[in-house]
Amino acid sequence: MNKMDFSNHTMLAIMQHIDCGLIILDSENHIRWINSYLIELLGLSVDHGTDEQSQRLIEQLLTLTPPIEIYTRQNKTLVFERKSIAFKQAGEILQALYFYNRTPEFELNQNLSQLRDELLRSQFKDPMTGLLNTKAFQLVLEPQIARCRRYGNAISALSLRIHFTQDQDNKDHHAEHIRLISQQLRDLSRWADQLHYDSKGIFTFVLPETPAQEVHHLIDKIDARLKNYPWLSDIHFGVTQWLKSDTLQSFLKRASLALESSEHQNTRISKL
Repeated sequence: MNKMDFSNHTMLAIMQHIDCGLIILDSENHIRWINSYLIELLGLSVDHGTDEQSQRLIEQLLTLTPPIEIYTRQNKTLVFERKSIAFKQAGEILQALYFYNRTPEFELNQNLSQLRDELLRSQFKDPMTGLLNTKAFQLVLEPQIARCRRYGNAISALSLRIHFTQDQDNKDHHAEHIRLISQQLRDLSRWADQLHYDSKGIFTFVLPETPAQEVHHLIDKIDARLKNYPWLSDIHFGVTQWLKSDTLQSFLKRASLALESSEHQNTRISKL
């Protein structure tokens, strides 16, 4: 394919190895010339006119909208920026297509994006349990509350606190226990349920499409899952259901108050 006759052979040699890919097209968009830099970078066969993979890679370079992302023979992902310049050679209008390898910048941007996402996720999670922190919990609940208001669907909240056999208020001592409980509670959650752990040691479920009288099914599952841990002495529960007059804050507050009532009265479950 590298058979184009340039009068200036020095310029041809330079273009063979400039730090970007170069393809020359004739007036009918047929390939007249490809420089060595691009052949080596893509791993094209010397006789790429009869090689399907080489043809596919060249077609992607010519037809895809930049940034052009392609996979080479070596299973590497390369990203190119493409620019074109028209010029006249021996009375014929030709087109030079330059392909700048932007893969390092692309990979850097991907890494930065991943780091940003991880940072954002970490900012919205409780460091001990990995559950949503208070800010994220409330943000996630807003659309669900809006749906409840719009369609009149039932939505309930279940708050619970684990009581340990020793050092009840020592979170550091019970860090592994709390993480284990968090995982168990996550496993019991449905896909639409939201689960939160706060600084007071309270776990709170918000359960869409669930009236308060049906929450006992989840409570029974939690009891069955956790009751055999030797370091756990008791679990208290507080249950409430969304009222038309509620705000998100008043709704969650009632669940917390129901839990406090359960603990003060030493009952298993309290509803408000």
